[in-house]
Amino acid sequence: MKDLGKKLKLHHIGIVARDEAQIEEFKKILELKEETRETIEKYNVTNVFLTCGGDTKLHFMIPHKGVLKNYNRGRGGFHHIAFCAEDIAEIQKALENKGIRFIAAEKQEGVKKFKFNFVVPNIAGLNIEFIEDPDVDWHPQG
Repeated sequence: MKDLGKKLKLHHIGIVARDEAQIEEFKKILELKEETRETIEKYNVTNVFLTCGGDTKLHFMIPHKGVLKNYNRGRGGFHHIAFCAEDIAEIQKALENKGIRFIAAEKQEGVKKFKFNFVVPNIAGLNIEFIEDPDVDWHPQG
């Protein structure tokens, strides 16, 4: 696929939180607003999206158990960069042709109306997620 990067927008930065208090402190100090909160039992995690200036969000994950509970020896921290794509299947096919693998054969149901898929294990040492967000305008009027 030619110009793959032009088909991606930075969507959010994923952070594993130690606990709820860490998120509340972050919100209070930086005066950020909570946009969405949703628990996904399948992944044992509560997801909290915070908004800041611009389109990029902060995605805090509060793990209840499982592999994320001990992420970074229980300290939490940076987890992933998420790129928004108009069509994850198209991006996934292009990257699979370059030898990149994904956690699932097809996009998964995520928070809100999001669809998602993660590369596995990572790209250039970073966890990368691809998101389809129906609220992103891919064809702005201008």
